Amino acid sequence: MMWDKALAIWSLAGFALASMLTQGRMIGAAITPRRLAVTLSAFVLGAIPLIAYNLQMRAATIDQTVAYDIRHIPQKLRVLESTADGSGCSGGLTVKTARPATRRRLTACCNAHRRQSHR
Repeated sequence: MMWDKALAIWSLAGFALASMLTQGRMIGAAITPRRLAVTLSAFVLGAIPLIAYNLQMRAATIDQTVAYDIRHIPQKLRVLESTADGSGCSGGLTVKTARPATRRRLTACCNAHRRQSHR
C-alpha cells in the first residue's frame, strides 16, 4: 500500500525539524537556490508514485488511513511513557537479551574491537 510511504513523511518532518533546531545556522548557510531546486526535484521524483496514486484515488492515502479511534489510547499512552523514559528500548538491542551463543559471539567481537582500538 502507499500509506507506508506517507508514514515516511512523519520521519522526514521530525528529522528536518530536529536538524533545523540543532543546526539551523549551518543548514541555512548551506542552502542555495540551486541546491533547494535539486533537493525538491529529487523529492518530488521519488514521491511520484504516491502523488499519482493520490491523484487517481482522490487522496486515498489520507482518506483511508485517518480515523478517529479512542479504543487504543491507553496502550498508546503506555508506549509513549516507555519511549519517554527509555524503558521501551531496554533489552531490545542489548547483549543481555541475546541467546547465550549469540551473546558469546557479540562479547568476543566487542573484546576483539577493544583490543584492536587500544593499539
